[in-house]
Amino acid sequence: MLIMSGNVFAKVKKIDLMYTVMLQSSGEMVWHPNYLMRSAVLMNLSRSGTKWEGYSWLVDLDTPDEVLDTIQAAMKAHMVEHPQNFKGDPVATWRGLEEPFKIRLYVGWSYTFPGDDLRRTRLARLGMLKVIRGQLQSLGIKYTLPLTPAATPYLKPQTASAAAASFTK
Repeated sequence: MLIMSGNVFAKVKKIDLMYTVMLQSSGEMVWHPNYLMRSAVLMNLSRSGTKWEGYSWLVDLDTPDEVLDTIQAAMKAHMVEHPQNFKGDPVATWRGLEEPFKIRLYVGWSYTFPGDDLRRTRLARLGMLKVIRGQLQSLGIKYTLPLTPAATPYLKPQTASAAAASFTK
């Protein structure tokens, strides 16, 4: 299983002198000229070690630090419940400040397999993301837009201006 440019997943079916035949994850059979393959960036998932995966969300800057511990504990519990899919310790950390008044929440985990089984990877990822998303929702963690006249077109102009002015005080 290869990952090619553009995050296209494909299995090599046949290597010929002039071209390589691949079955893409979409089900399409594709013939790639070998001269293009020589200069392409490829990742061989079948021969790689175990897969690490991470995701990030922007959340409001006033999100308490305890959220990290709560999310990490929930991720660890999920990993313990599914030892066939996950190994090691999960990560939940802050990864920098961003405008307007946001902080980047980063989470990551290791699989017990290289990731070339796309269905297994997708199901394991889905389960972990459900756990993380559920924790974010139960803790009331949000990404809110700042209150500005441009962000509140449904309000009367004087109401939006007054709301924006009160927000900046």
